[in-house]
Amino acid sequence: MVLSFTFVGGLIPTSAGADSANSRWLEDTYRDVFGRAADPGGLDFWLGRLAAGGDRSRRTVVTAMLFSPEGAGNEVERAYVDILGRSAEPGGRAYWTSFLQSGDVLVLRALLLASDEIFLRAGSEAAWIDEVYLQMLGRRSDPTGLAYWQGLLARGLPRQSLVGAIYRSDEGLGSRVDQYYREVLGRGPTADERLIGIAAIRSADERRFRAQMLSLDEAFEPFVAGQS
Repeated sequence: MVLSFTFVGGLIPTSAGADSANSRWLEDTYRDVFGRAADPGGLDFWLGRLAAGGDRSRRTVVTAMLFSPEGAGNEVERAYVDILGRSAEPGGRAYWTSFLQSGDVLVLRALLLASDEIFLRAGSEAAWIDEVYLQMLGRRSDPTGLAYWQGLLARGLPRQSLVGAIYRSDEGLGSRVDQYYREVLGRGPTADERLIGIAAIRSADERRFRAQMLSLDEAFEPFVAGQS
């Protein structure tokens, strides 16, 4: 896959179509990464870091945004809402925001899914495994899988390790790839794109794959056409 981000001081020049497309793309990226509208100062800052344009430049900017304190904090909030159905408490948000500026988001998601809060809410070990399947795979557990994981838990496998193993399975990573393609491009991946995406997430934090998706030419084209 090939992927791509920018800034100018003061007003955005109206004579350059690329600058307008970059600004529209950045405004949309702000909403995705930070969960809010772009402020003029921030928009100028990032526009200035979009080199000559193109995939690599956009990817560099998105990656920096995702791993910034604000981007990491919003990722913490996303994980808490997705998994626990609530906002992060101030102490947890501060701790994980610091962690995610360099650490892997999988660690946070695995710990939340393995937490007593989720386990007790599920009400039983089987129901908790079912919840992990729904969160990681988008489906309920099958009898064979349920028996396999219950056997490992009975032999002392930590709940966090179970979550991590399911997440890093081909099915788990494929589910994440499918999700990002739907969210960013509004379509599913081809078979080859899915395999490439699985390998990309397995080798690095999934936010780097998310940055790759957000910076693709395919994701940028609607902004060149003036669409939002």
